[in-house]
Amino acid sequence: MSKRRKRPTSRVTVTHNPLGVKLKSTCCRKTPRCTNCPVVYTRLLKSGALENDDIDLPRRLKEARRK
Repeated sequence: MSKRRKRPTSRVTVTHNPLGVKLKSTCCRKTPRCTNCPVVYTRLLKSGALENDDIDLPRRLKEARRK
C-alpha cells in the first residue's frame, strides 16, 4: 500500500484587509490564482497597489495573479 502525502497548506497569513475583500483561508494553487486568494493579496500589498487609489490596480491585479 502506498501512503498518501498530505498536501502542505499555504503559509501566507493576512493580517489586515483594507479593501474589505473576502479572502479565502488557504490558497488552492490554481493557475492563474484566484482574485480572492491570500497569495494575490499579499503580492498586491508588497507592490504597493493597495496603499493609495492606484489607477493601475487592474493591471497590478493581473500581474499578481499571473506570477
